[in-house]
Amino acid sequence: MGCVDRPNLQSPAAKWRAADSTLEEHLNAAGEICPLGTTAAAAKNLLGEEGLLVHHHGLTVRGDDADGNSALRRTSNHDYWAIEYQFAAGEVCLLLKWEGGQATLENAVVTNITVAKRIPLKILAPGNQ
Repeated sequence: MGCVDRPNLQSPAAKWRAADSTLEEHLNAAGEICPLGTTAAAAKNLLGEEGLLVHHHGLTVRGDDADGNSALRRTSNHDYWAIEYQFAAGEVCLLLKWEGGQATLENAVVTNITVAKRIPLKILAPGNQ
């Protein structure tokens, strides 16, 4: 019996490292490698040191597309920390919460794993709408 390539049987670590994995495959692999509750320090050890610790805060806008019309509207403000891993189609974000009083990666735990897709925005100058 010959060997057959079975990409769906790749380990989560292989899917995470594969350059041709989709953003969803990277997301699923991250969830298997680093279940919720994993410390941020352990997550970086498991997924790679190239993950960036980022702090996002400020206004949040939401884009609605109804009947072909795009409109942005303000929603609640956001304030969160994450470790982000960048890929061609977007980022895999491990959202963090700190346990205890010290703000170190050893005290932060992964509370959610999500993606941030790259969406090109066209900014129009006044008068060019």
